[in-house]
Amino acid sequence: MRRASLLLRAAIALLGVLSSAGCWSSGEIETQSVYIGMAMDKSKSDETEAALDRKGGSYPKRDAIASTIQIVAVQTATGASPKQAGGEKKQSFRNLTLTGDSVLEILREASLRLDRPLIGHHLKVIVIGDRLARDASMGQLLDFFLTDNDIRMSSLVFVSNGHASEVMESGVKEEVPAFHLWGLAKNRYRNIKILPSRSLATVNGFVQAGDNFLLQNVIAAKGEMKLAGAGVFDGRSGKLRGFLNEEEVQSWVWLTGRGEGGVLKIDDERTRQVLAYEIETMSSRTKASVSKDGDISFDVRVESRGRLAENWTSSIRQSDSASIKKAERMFEEAVSNGIGSLLRKLQRDYGIDAAEFGNQLRIQHPKTWNKVKNDWNDRFRQASIRCRVQITIADSGAKADPAPNAP
Repeated sequence: MRRASLLLRAAIALLGVLSSAGCWSSGEIETQSVYIGMAMDKSKSDETEAALDRKGGSYPKRDAIASTIQIVAVQTATGASPKQAGGEKKQSFRNLTLTGDSVLEILREASLRLDRPLIGHHLKVIVIGDRLARDASMGQLLDFFLTDNDIRMSSLVFVSNGHASEVMESGVKEEVPAFHLWGLAKNRYRNIKILPSRSLATVNGFVQAGDNFLLQNVIAAKGEMKLAGAGVFDGRSGKLRGFLNEEEVQSWVWLTGRGEGGVLKIDDERTRQVLAYEIETMSSRTKASVSKDGDISFDVRVESRGRLAENWTSSIRQSDSASIKKAERMFEEAVSNGIGSLLRKLQRDYGIDAAEFGNQLRIQHPKTWNKVKNDWNDRFRQASIRCRVQITIADSGAKADPAPNAP
């Protein structure tokens, strides 16, 4: 009994020590600079660094990269609201822009301007400007983040059609931009124009396999940021080739069946009034075929169930099954046309399979894949792709049909 009591007291004492010590392998958070966002651009010094350089603060470098490091206030990282003396709120983050030839070099150079060392345990987002992404491979740009033990592989990666640094200066007032961007990526259940999140681990998988891939594009203007389309990356070079717009990303999601929810809006073919379909489920199946002559083709079947969420026209009547079938046909045609436009851009303009057709060929016809994988982008240009879309309106709402003279 006495032994059990002593063991219990020892356990309680140990728990007390652990709860007050914080992390096992790190210093107190108040003694460190926590960075939660990183923007990388083709070199562009900010005014502060340029002024310091003029006074002798420079060192030998080619200035290949300009990194904007977003450092969060300690109070923000721990959940408190940072306040100035007198109770007024102060900015909860600081952006530090430095130039250099490697990410590690830049982070170490920050020690000459910060009294607290940088730590990346809480890095949320990495944004890469388009000019830099066209010049350097993604494998090179992300090498440091993939090898640093401090950084989590769940950090999200974005591309920006413009200066990535502007994204780190944008967002809702009094909100940290990096946190805001991280939150936007979680809205896939609300909008079909958002790609599945691309974490460091996911992007590294594409790079190591030499696969083509898309990265969500984020743009900034007038102090606001927006997810707007996607960057297309060539797996052979790891470099950015071009962009898809928002509608093309929407078509990519339909083609791959990766949607979690969202809305498809069309105009009624007769009245040109609005119809809106809310997606509840979505799926896509691809069948790869190889002819005796070695020609490759794909048949894609896209299916979705949802509800007629908004109806501005009198030509579609919720209580009439024929009208609902007509609406389904119009939605199917809109999806098919969008997918056709996307495929023309990928096959003809870019010559890049960014929709994973090659992966389907690898799974279904491994022998053929082994023959064509080294020049798959060229073979993809010639592949025949047919797509069939089936949309089922399972719920048209409880609203009464419009009057006959409605617009």
